[in-house]
Amino acid sequence: MIAEDRALTSAEILLDIFTNGEAKMSPEAAKSILSMRFTDKQRARMLDLADRSSAGTLSPAERQEMESYANAGTFLSLLHAKARLALRSLGDSSE
Repeated sequence: MIAEDRALTSAEILLDIFTNGEAKMSPEAAKSILSMRFTDKQRARMLDLADRSSAGTLSPAERQEMESYANAGTFLSLLHAKARLALRSLGDSSE
């Protein structure tokens, strides 16, 4: 449950939409979610952006892109956590 005294993040809002507000997730859905990953091309782009950010050479558009990847990563992490909990609660250790 999300605390009422703070603003929801976009990742939390998307998680609620993606899971239809349901606490339970089917094993099939959980396993499918756990298979979701960034592509090799996306990971390479994130590394490039991170390196260039450290060097201070990002354009404003690239900084926004880097933030978008970070937000997507947060959302994916939340989905993975919810999927792992669903499998654990069902006694499924095939994560």
